[in-house]
Amino acid sequence: MIARLRDDLHFCICSGRTVFLDVRADRYFQLPINQDLAFQRFASGRTAQPGDEAALNAITIKGLVVDAHRGRPVLSPAIVSPPMAEIVPTPSMAKVTDRITALISVHKARLELAGRSLKHVMDLMSRSSASLVAEGVDDRTAVDRVAAAFAATDVMIRRQDQCLPLSIAFKRLCLARRALTTLVIGVKLDPFVAHCWIQKDEYVVNDTLERVRLFTPILAI
Repeated sequence: MIARLRDDLHFCICSGRTVFLDVRADRYFQLPINQDLAFQRFASGRTAQPGDEAALNAITIKGLVVDAHRGRPVLSPAIVSPPMAEIVPTPSMAKVTDRITALISVHKARLELAGRSLKHVMDLMSRSSASLVAEGVDDRTAVDRVAAAFAATDVMIRRQDQCLPLSIAFKRLCLARRALTTLVIGVKLDPFVAHCWIQKDEYVVNDTLERVRLFTPILAI
């Protein structure tokens, strides 16, 4: 069977367990241990064990795994460059207009997440990123400018539990300046925590390397 996850469903293997992110429903979840291990063996192409067929049938019945059309990707976790360093912004290089734009972008991101689905927000960013890639455009200097603007407004922005709207706002400003970045959502277990940050290739641009290395990427846009 050639299979893929259904649309808007993503996964990663974290501390030996599979974690799923259902963007459509805006929720994370795990499978019972027998289904989890069967899924891991199937996704990685390892030899099936007794009971795997029944476990995989249960996963299929839940609608998590579907038949892949010819040419569609098989089961694979998020692909993102391992973070190796971080960009240290220079707040003094941020213009007043950049700072105001950063504050407005954060406000808009918060409002949109409150009134729109996560899928809607992610789909818009994904399409915008794809357009820049197709055009072959990437203004690398713009990332430093956006990072400086966010650093300069740090004391004016509530950051507690706000990594998602802040990262969305950051990426959108980069897109507006025709710069490609990757929005990464990662998870860790025991206890479960989800986190979001922005990378430029292997550089972390709105967080610290020490923090993001605690998380396993589950979605990258």
